[in-house]
Amino acid sequence: MGTSRPSLAQLSEQQWDVIIIGGGITGAGVALESVRNGLRTLLLEQKDFAWGTSSRSSKLVHGGLRYLKEGDLRLTRESVVERDALMKGAPGLVEPMPFLWPHYQDVPGTSPAVMDIGLGMYDLLSGHWRHRKLNAEEALKQMPSIRKQGLKAAHQYLDASTDDARLVLRVLLDAESEGATLRNYTRALPLIENGVATGVSAECGQTHEVQAIKARLIINASGVWADRLHGKQAIRPLRGSHLLVHGHALPLSQALAFNHPDDGRPVFAYPWQGHTLVGTTDIDHHEDLELEAAISEQECDYLLRACKHAFPAVKLGKPDILSTWSGVRPVVGGQGGDPSKERRDHVVWTMPGMISVTGGKLTTFRRMARDALKAGRDVLGLHRLKRAPVFKDGAPPTLPGLGASAWQGLRGRHGKRLETLMQSARHDEWHGFVGQDRLLAEVRWALQHEHVVHLDDLLLRRTRLGLVVRDGAATLKDTLQAMCADELGWDAVKWQIEWSRWRIIWNQHYSLPEQAVSGLERTSFHVA
Repeated sequence: MGTSRPSLAQLSEQQWDVIIIGGGITGAGVALESVRNGLRTLLLEQKDFAWGTSSRSSKLVHGGLRYLKEGDLRLTRESVVERDALMKGAPGLVEPMPFLWPHYQDVPGTSPAVMDIGLGMYDLLSGHWRHRKLNAEEALKQMPSIRKQGLKAAHQYLDASTDDARLVLRVLLDAESEGATLRNYTRALPLIENGVATGVSAECGQTHEVQAIKARLIINASGVWADRLHGKQAIRPLRGSHLLVHGHALPLSQALAFNHPDDGRPVFAYPWQGHTLVGTTDIDHHEDLELEAAISEQECDYLLRACKHAFPAVKLGKPDILSTWSGVRPVVGGQGGDPSKERRDHVVWTMPGMISVTGGKLTTFRRMARDALKAGRDVLGLHRLKRAPVFKDGAPPTLPGLGASAWQGLRGRHGKRLETLMQSARHDEWHGFVGQDRLLAEVRWALQHEHVVHLDDLLLRRTRLGLVVRDGAATLKDTLQAMCADELGWDAVKWQIEWSRWRIIWNQHYSLPEQAVSGLERTSFHVA
């Protein structure tokens, strides 16, 4: 039942070339690049895969206009190239997203003429001319609900959106299918002998078994925790919080980017998973990194004010919010100034036996992974890294009984595993939808094959049902209980433990601030 898990004792008996600490997008990228270069690869994650920032981002795969504005042509070029490669390689998972940026007479900021030049450079760096300038009438036809007063022009340009947790899972599961070994809920600390990292001390979060596991090279890809493992004090944790608004309350067919009326920071609203995502804040995060981040009441009000300003005719309020989430970005070398002006470059630190890679952003995960492996190639005996597209599709060309959009989403989420999923699915679950477009068959498949340990793994990261179904998917309780009994062997007692755990997590970290469980401090869950 469920995905088989090698014991730590079994792992300690094997010879590893690379052990990766961290199962977010960077660690996933390292695992895939490592195994494709013939290296015996083990990835260990202290919580769940994509538990941190990689499931709580803004869901954008973008080139970064802000970097261009700040004169960072290298990072912008790198980002747009990777963005386009992901759109090409993972249709249905990384999807083109048109953005509308309106210009108002009463809002200071970038002039339409300067924006036209900037977007021209943006498109030239990607090799595709995709932007256009609109007059006020054309902009209102594109998005009738935006503020009309003072509108003088707009620009439309292209970036991309994704399901960030599924992006991580697809990269990880592709790495596993090519020979990598993955283990979540396993805490790993580097073993240092005479100043050299020789392996890790790994502890199972369920049994508390501890084993020393040796490797030729350790790659620390633990995000905001990276400097702790490397012995540096270089990361400035910045929190970005988001709202998911019911699609009926704020229907959008494309993204709107605009300046917040309070401070002029860029804010956006765009369609995601059948609803509308609004974000993001950008503030210093001073809380314990072992706890899940959560939106504050001030951040929630800040984002609602942004919506009221941008869509004055839309009566949007807290009852329209389905869920919230907050991610903590690992920004390197921050000097304590304006968080929104911090650079988003990644860095690679080296010490004997260990490479640390952190910073960066979702879009450039492959570049980060390859830079980490390049830094360790002498130890690994790699003369040159192989180069291949991130994704090798292998999905069937069509699926009976499904519309084009549903099939494209399935193809993006599962890639080359889709045909096997299709063949093993129960008939009633292949046609039964939950949430917006998620098949019941996918829920069962996740329980069977995607390393689910806790219920929140399933609802927040394997699927997004805990975010897109009102009240944290409470209406699906009976269906989920039956599936977990079938596939994970959970009896009534185990189910109640997991359901109670899930409700606490959702109330404290994914709902509105005032819905947090009364009298309970935010809790860090390490074990079952």
